[in-house]
Amino acid sequence: MKNRALKIVFAVLFFIFIFIAVNVTRQAFVFKAHKDYFKQPVEQQKVQEWMTFRLIERRYNIKSEAVLHKALAFPEFKSPISEYCLKEKLDCNKLIIDLENYRGLNSNKGP
Repeated sequence: MKNRALKIVFAVLFFIFIFIAVNVTRQAFVFKAHKDYFKQPVEQQKVQEWMTFRLIERRYNIKSEAVLHKALAFPEFKSPISEYCLKEKLDCNKLIIDLENYRGLNSNKGP
């Protein structure tokens, strides 16, 4: 009985380790792929379809709730804009323009 329980515990720990390793690897590839883009000055960077709402809020101080007029669920917050547009049947270009316009309005405000 102890042997079986021990095998189950090790199997669960192994799957947790694999899950974490896959996520870390995925994040490393994403970071590596977009590292050159983020070397540009922030003023030259534009909102892109591959960016997530989380990234946009952190990098550009754009509140997605102000543009979308609704709060995002956690999976939507971490998904790229292109996936969100497909799911919600929105025009991605219009959403990007709205985000950029909000960014422009927000950057003109003083401290």
